[in-house]
Amino acid sequence: MSEPAQPPPPARSRWSAGRIVLLVLGSLATLFALALLAGAGALFWVQTQKDPDGFFRTGAHNFATPSYALESDDLDIDEDVPDWVFEQGRLGDISI
Repeated sequence: MSEPAQPPPPARSRWSAGRIVLLVLGSLATLFALALLAGAGALFWVQTQKDPDGFFRTGAHNFATPSYALESDDLDIDEDVPDWVFEQGRLGDISI
């Protein structure tokens, strides 16, 4: 009588813990790089929207005042952001 055939040994997974960790870290690094690339593209686009004098232009707007001048000491944007974001000259100049 012959012995019954031995079942083949279970196949060893090629996905070790180290490979899974590297895959996750590589995916996160790729997402971070894509976010940086998108941010750089947005900044490049913004810089191309300025006119030759360095200002952003919009359409014409009509303003009226009962006095001879239209003035403002401060531009109040009413956003909940840190003060350093709106330091003088950080975002740009306004030309009227």
